[in-house]
Amino acid sequence: MSYRREDSAVSSSRLHDRLIDAFGDDHVFRDIDDIPAGTDFTSVIVRTLERTDVVVAVIGPRWMPDPGRETDYVRLELAEALRSERPILPVLVGDTPMPQPSGVPEVLQPLLTRSAARVRRDPDFIVMRSGRSARFGV
Repeated sequence: MSYRREDSAVSSSRLHDRLIDAFGDDHVFRDIDDIPAGTDFTSVIVRTLERTDVVVAVIGPRWMPDPGRETDYVRLELAEALRSERPILPVLVGDTPMPQPSGVPEVLQPLLTRSAARVRRDPDFIVMRSGRSARFGV
């Protein structure tokens, strides 16, 4: 999963849980769970992308890359996934529209032509009630 903590931490966390339910913990990667302290973040990301089948790019209302940010790991993750031709599934949070090309770095422009899924609090993330199971509607 590729996401910005300051943008979509709650939705990403819920999505992460649903993906683990569907595919198992060994098949879902998220930085805060799977990068041990003291290891080189960039190296782990590149190695992980080499064995990844699909990258889920979670895009919320504050996802737009900051051109002034010296190290942008979301840009690194997605640029590497695009370079290696990994399938990328953009997931738009709530009413967030697909970003406009004018605000997205050229290296990430191909992401904008991908068909996106959308997650919303309801009905996509439904709290378990009365023994009914939760569901993720992507």
